[in-house]
Amino acid sequence: MSSFISYEESGIDASILLNSNNFSSVKYGFNTSKLEIQNSLISCKKELLSMKNEVLINLSNRLKCFSTKVENLPSIIKEKKATKLKLKNAIHIVNNIISLRKCDQDFISSMSRKDYELCATCISEYLKIKSSCINFEKKICENLDHGRQELYLQLQESIEEKLCAGELDKAIYYVKLFVPMGMPEEGLERYVKYIRGNITDICVSMYNEALANSKKTSEKVNYADIFTGLFVSIIDCIKEHQNKILDLFVTIGDDENLDEKVCSQALDKNYVIWYFYTELLREVNTQGSIIIDKFEKEYEIYLDDKWSNIENVDIIEMHISHRELDGFLEEMSQICHLFYKFKVYMNDLVNSFTSINSQTKNIKRPEIKVENEQIPKENNLFIRIDEMSIQYVSCEYGYVMYSINHALNTTDEVSWEDQDSLISTLVEDVFFLLHKTINRCISIGNIKSLKLIIVHLNHILLNVIKQKIVQNLQNSRANYEVSLGNSNESISNFTLIHLLEIIKQKNENCRNLSNSMYSWTHSLNNLQACIENLEILSGAITRDFESSYSDLIYFDICINGIILLDDEFNESNELLEDKNATIEYINKTIEQIISEFKVIHDHYSKISLQILSKIGISPILIQLHEEISFDFTEDESKDYSLNQSFIPSLTSSLKVINEHLKNYYNNQSSEFILSLMIERIVQKIEHIVINYPEKKRFTIYGALVFENDVRNLLSYTNSLLSISIRHKFLRLLEICDILNITSLDELSDLLLTDFPSRNWHLAKSDILKTLFLKQDIDHDKLKEIIKKSSHFFN
Repeated sequence: MSSFISYEESGIDASILLNSNNFSSVKYGFNTSKLEIQNSLISCKKELLSMKNEVLINLSNRLKCFSTKVENLPSIIKEKKATKLKLKNAIHIVNNIISLRKCDQDFISSMSRKDYELCATCISEYLKIKSSCINFEKKICENLDHGRQELYLQLQESIEEKLCAGELDKAIYYVKLFVPMGMPEEGLERYVKYIRGNITDICVSMYNEALANSKKTSEKVNYADIFTGLFVSIIDCIKEHQNKILDLFVTIGDDENLDEKVCSQALDKNYVIWYFYTELLREVNTQGSIIIDKFEKEYEIYLDDKWSNIENVDIIEMHISHRELDGFLEEMSQICHLFYKFKVYMNDLVNSFTSINSQTKNIKRPEIKVENEQIPKENNLFIRIDEMSIQYVSCEYGYVMYSINHALNTTDEVSWEDQDSLISTLVEDVFFLLHKTINRCISIGNIKSLKLIIVHLNHILLNVIKQKIVQNLQNSRANYEVSLGNSNESISNFTLIHLLEIIKQKNENCRNLSNSMYSWTHSLNNLQACIENLEILSGAITRDFESSYSDLIYFDICINGIILLDDEFNESNELLEDKNATIEYINKTIEQIISEFKVIHDHYSKISLQILSKIGISPILIQLHEEISFDFTEDESKDYSLNQSFIPSLTSSLKVINEHLKNYYNNQSSEFILSLMIERIVQKIEHIVINYPEKKRFTIYGALVFENDVRNLLSYTNSLLSISIRHKFLRLLEICDILNITSLDELSDLLLTDFPSRNWHLAKSDILKTLFLKQDIDHDKLKEIIKKSSHFFN
């Protein structure tokens, strides 16, 4: 065991010694003592430790060196890349300089040949490489900049020359060269300037032609035609040149992603269209202002401030012709309408170009400036037209007020010979004027003007037209009553000729007797016809207003062009609310007017009822009240049915009155009066039967006869009207049912079964009164039954 360990230890020592290159010690070790071997081992360990530290130090130093090299590696790579980029840029600059020198040579050559297209191409190429070459070839860059300016002047001269010669295609050829020259705005400006010049020439030509025609015909200049020509020329220009301008001057597409430098010199579709429309609107403003100045000067009497106080304006005292005033209003409304339609047209165009691509938002756009312009903001043509439309309303009110007063007091005419003519000319004339006024106000496209005219018409209808018709009714009532006489026969013999004779007798010195102020029936018919025409007018206003404004979303226009605001849609919603509020205001106003007219119509229709009832109906009802009794036997009932019934005379009177109403009143008034008359007759019969027990007592036979009379009356009156009137007889029929009870036992059964469940129109007190009218039952026992049925009667 010990020898094995010794061998192992010696083996270990030998390996250590071998590692230390001490071969002699190893050899000696196999023959030495154990102590010496241990000492040798300790010595080797110490030497090994010293070697370890040295190795670690060397390893650490080498690692530090390697780390330093790794840290420097990115900067080395970056330096290599920078060197490569510099080399690439140098090659690019060299290529650009070569291209620059070629552009310079080609430009000089092409300028000498006046090959302006090749010159523009050279300048386009130069502008792309200028920034990289200017520090190396400053002289050549200066030459090309000078050449660019020289080319600019040459193009200007050539464009003017071709335009003067009328060679538009050649002028456009030169204009489009501004784009490769890096001056697309200059080209766009010159192109649009040419278009504006054409529009100016057209306007001057149209005005001169209109002025010449005016001198020949001795009529005033038709400014509406001039504005029509102006707007047509604008629309024609848009149709003819819009696509051309886009093709020529749009230098960047919606999907192009260009750097900021390029974008600052580029033009996108939105900018080009914006500029084009703006300049056209400037031209409209310029030429339109010139025309409006002449228009205002020629019609200054109608645009005077005195029209603002219309109540004190008398067109006769102002020596204004009614016809000329109407002509001015017609032309003014046409001009405003043209501006309104042009705004709609331009709005539709603007809406088609409102989207701006997110990649082209940096494209420069001119700022909107108004203060420094030649035309100040307060002279904006569109604002002037809006202001004139308010002045127009005052003139319109003066015109319609004069015209309606003339129609009411001077030209109103009744056709006495024509029995079929139920109304006078008043209604047709008045509502023709109202429709004309409303249509003109709607056509100008100004909500404020429409609201103002509605306020004025409200005053005219209630304080002028209605009051005049009421006055006519009051004046004509006495003549109508006299002409009707005091019998059914005189009502049947009534004619308008007979009425006219009575009027002539009372107005011997009056020359004009054809006015409706002398005819009751015509005046009442006029009132009803006004109600019908007002309903038509209300529907027409709402329909025309909605159709005229449905396609209009207002947009801001200034003399510099169109401003598209971010809150455009909010403004549109506000305008939509304003439109709806206007419609509601119009409907509410006219409904109130109609309501007042209906109140007056119903009042005077009741007076017609009183006049006719007094002649034909009242005597019969008085006879029913005073003379006719239903307390008779079976035999007496037969004689009553043949000789004493009030129904034949009543139906005869109703027939006469109905024929009179149909002949001289319109359908609505006739039906209203007759329906109301039948209702009054039924109510009067109820009153006579229930409230006069001392005169009206019934046997069962009398009750049967009375019920037969009532049903005959119901059947006849129902045939007179277009609607059922059975509901007016319900109370009277209930009275008949009660009077037809044959015994107290039947009454007791009814009180237990039918009466409690029945939907009575009679009051419980009236049922009691009716029961005590029966003469063929014991009233004491009746009282006992009623007492037992207190649950029903209470």
